Amino acid sequence: MSGEDPMPFDQAVWQVHSKGGRKAVRLGFEPEHVSGYSDKFLVQMLTLPSFTSEIGWQIYRRDPVIYRRHPVENDGKPRFIGCRTEWLKEEDGQRFSSPVRSLQYLNRLAPTVKFETVELDPQWIQGQLAKLLTVSIPAFVVGSSIGLDGVTYEVYQSGTQTDTRFNWWCDGPDEWRPLTEIVFAMLEELEDIYAFDAAQVSGDETVPFDQIIAETRTMP
Repeated sequence: MSGEDPMPFDQAVWQVHSKGGRKAVRLGFEPEHVSGYSDKFLVQMLTLPSFTSEIGWQIYRRDPVIYRRHPVENDGKPRFIGCRTEWLKEEDGQRFSSPVRSLQYLNRLAPTVKFETVELDPQWIQGQLAKLLTVSIPAFVVGSSIGLDGVTYEVYQSGTQTDTRFNWWCDGPDEWRPLTEIVFAMLEELEDIYAFDAAQVSGDETVPFDQIIAETRTMP
């Protein structure tokens, strides 16, 4: 069924369910707190296909904290954490494929969301973030493309006084290519890192969205 429309029998119910899945990806999650460090959100990147799993990446910088009264041991160097959130859209679509199948999940119709945390190479991620901070593109473009499927991408950055969000469909406008090329390269590398980590150890967690929503960090 990969790459195909789940074709749920009840489109109205599926639309509500899809909003919950998309919300989970947008919310993401914070890395588990580590004593002696403070985590700072840096950037979020979303991959939102029409029919397959939706994936969100949140990048955090983990800064060492100095406690004068109660010293905590750390190496004094920042670390970088990637938090990956995946809504298993195809798996959920199967649950809506017929009235009989949906009855099996009456008490579990929340979106199924998968979480994974990976540590990132500081030199690589700092280089990519530096590119994002210095890229120059027009804030507004006039689009002429129309599409009903494909993939939507989004990048979001939050500062103390400003928030920035860019959203585009498929390759995006030519005027934004300096940005989209950086984001596409980052997403490809992040997925490779995730795949490598997943092959080494199965440390991810798949749960219904309603079980973890209270623990997530609210994203705008």
